[in-house]
Parts: sequence; C-alpha cells; structure tokens
Amino acid sequence: EMAFRPLPKGLKRAKDFRVFSWNNADRHFASDAAANAAFAAYEAAGIMSFRKTANGSLSFGRQKELVKLLEKRPAKYVFSGRFGDLWRLGACGLGKEKAKELGVRMAVSSDKAYASCASGKMCPEFYTKDPAFNEYLKNRVHEVLSKSGVGDGDWVTFDMEPWHSSTWCHCDECHRAFAAFAGLDRVPTAAETQTDELRDKWANFRCMHNEKSVELLVRYIRAYNPTLKCVDYDYVMPYGDEEGMKARRRACGKDTLENEKWLDGHLCSYYHKIGIEAFRAIRNDTRHLKKFYFPMAALCGYGSYLRQGEVLNPRQFRQFALAAFVNGCGGYAFYAGNCYDGEILVEMMKAQDEVAQWEDLPWGKVDGKTVPTSASAQFAFVSTVKPDGMEVVALFNYDTEEPIKADVAGTVHELAPLDVKFVEVKRPAL
Repeated sequence: EMAFRPLPKGLKRAKDFRVFSWNNADRHFASDAAANAAFAAYEAAGIMSFRKTANGSLSFGRQKELVKLLEKRPAKYVFSGRFGDLWRLGACGLGKEKAKELGVRMAVSSDKAYASCASGKMCPEFYTKDPAFNEYLKNRVHEVLSKSGVGDGDWVTFDMEPWHSSTWCHCDECHRAFAAFAGLDRVPTAAETQTDELRDKWANFRCMHNEKSVELLVRYIRAYNPTLKCVDYDYVMPYGDEEGMKARRRACGKDTLENEKWLDGHLCSYYHKIGIEAFRAIRNDTRHLKKFYFPMAALCGYGSYLRQGEVLNPRQFRQFALAAFVNGCGGYAFYAGNCYDGEILVEMMKAQDEVAQWEDLPWGKVDGKTVPTSASAQFAFVSTVKPDGMEVVALFNYDTEEPIKADVAGTVHELAPLDVKFVEVKRPAL
C-alpha cells in the first residue's frame, strides 16, 4: 500500500503557465489508482507533460498504458517524443554493414587526446550533405515517429549536443569545405583552424553544420506530421555581448538564434545558472528569441556534470519558476524528473498559485492609462494589489541593478513598490 502526502489546500493552478518534465519515471506506477493519485499532485504543480518515447523505444509496456490513462484525465497534457545525437551510428540505427553500404564517413579528431570526442560519430559534412544518407535519415526519423505514437500537436524534443568546434571533425573534406566557406586561398591544417585568425570562422562553420542538422530533422518531422512541434534543448547565449557570443560559439558550436527559424520553441539549459544570474539570462534571451522559451533547471545530478549548489533546493526552484514567469516565459522545465524531493512539488504548487492569482486580477489602468493587451513587462514588477487593497502576490524583480519599470504601450513608467496593479507579460503561445 502506498501513502500519498495530502495536497496543500487553497492553492490554484495557473491557466497558462506550463511545466515540462524532461523525464517521467516517477510516474510509472504499477496500479492505475496510484498513478492517478500521483498525476493529481503533478498537475497541481503545473506538470502536465509526459514523454511517450526516447528514440522510438518505450521504457516498458506500462508507459503505453499510462499515456492512455493520461489522455482520459481532464488536464490537457503535452506529450512528447525525443531524438538524441543522431550523428552517432547507434542513435541513428546504423550497424556496421548498413554504414558500409551507405558509405558513411566517420569523424576525425584533431589529435589523439581528443580521439574519444569523434568516436562513433559521423562527419558533419557527410551527415548534412550526402543524398543517400539523408534519404536513409528521413526514413529512420519517420520510422521512429511511427513507433513512438506521437500524434497531432505533440512535441518532439531534440537532445543533440553539437559538433565540438575545436576537436572534431578535422577530416580532409571538412577542411576543404571550410576553406570554401571562409574564402581562404588554401586548405588549412587542424592547428591553423584554431589560430586567432581563423578560430571564430571555424566556429561559424560548425554552427552552420549544426543549423543544417536541425533544419534536416525539422523538415523530416514536418513531412511526417506538420502539426508536431519541434523543440530544441539549447543553451543560454549572451546576446548583445559580441566577444561573449564569439566565445560561446567556439565553446559549443551552436547558435540558438540562428537555429530558431526552424523551431517551434526552446528548452534552454540553466544547469549552471541560478539566482540573479539566471534571472538576467532569462530576461536577455527572451528579449532576443521569438519562439516560446522554457528555461530548464536541474533537480538532480550533483557530483556528475553539476557542481555543488547547482542542483536547486525547493525554495530556489520556486524563485526560478517566478523568474521565468515575470520575464515573459510561457512556462519552465526541469531535469531530470526522477527521484526528487516531494517538497519541490509543494514549492511548484505555491508558484502556480502566485501566477494564478496574478492571472485573476482585473485588468484596468496603470498610472491612469488603460493597459492594452499587447503591453509587456520590461523588467518584471514588485507586486500586485487587488482593488480592495489586499496584496495577493509578489512577483518581483530581484535584479538589484535595474529599477522597477513597466513597459506600457511603448512608454516606460517608473513605478514605486506596491503601485503596480495591472501589467501584462507578453508570452509567445505554445
């Protein structure tokens, strides 16, 4: 017999602020009764997402049954499939014989110290340009989607770490293509691609490959079902900081802004950004990206890829949720979604209630001027007050370097604490 902690009373769920869980193993209960009890708690916290598959393989048969159970619940769920690093032979479903038949060209590392970086991966020039392989890739994507059971309106998330910009691939074909891309009069060596003169051009070359790989995958998915939403796991970029952007492109070989034209939305990694740093990054990214944007925090993983303090505690996570809301996000996400403290759910419920109370406020005037529905919050706001004077929620700007402002119909007003009554955050629709 399983005992469930009673849900907090009197808390509401926001109408339009969704929470995406990267994994969902914590909801794989053997009995329908236990599963429905768990679903109720997750829904109260705003978590109405469930992955149907990972690269076409169901975790176990029970997962299909749970999807059917969720489809009957009154809450509207986002279901998703996922593609991982398709430029790896295994992830792409390629055995040795099939790879040989297709003439697959493997990646080459820059030196022996980085040989593992290229191991088992295809050359990006081959991956993005070879006609026979691209036809195979399209058929593979369609096969995976068919097996996964994703349907109209479902998400397909991409979890594809890009070609590392400095260590691979340094094959002859890549070097010749780079020389043409950069307008060079000769083909450079691997070492020369990393000189001060060429390293940023080389990073741009790798970003081009990454964008092309995203374009191919999106085209194949939409050919299968044009209603599927393509959502990429990507990275915070320091837009507006030219040198910072160059360094970021060199480090990850990926530019979220360049890829956005192919996507429906972003699941952006905030594993290494918390507190005020996360607040500022969310604000900056949402001012530059146009598609829906869910920042994703980590709830587990300390000791592996996360440092001490980067796994958020319950109160930090609530702060992260509100930072996403006040900066115009339509929701937020978390990794991994397995085996985390139930106190997290309670704080998520509190954040949902704070957002819900804000949503319920009567729209009206700010400083005597009517606020149109297209108004947006520039830096968030201190608090909101009902007409009877009762303070109901504190959604606040905790960036100490910025004044409290609200951008109303293009005019900036300085607003004192507790004076903000009706300010709408403009959030892209899912």
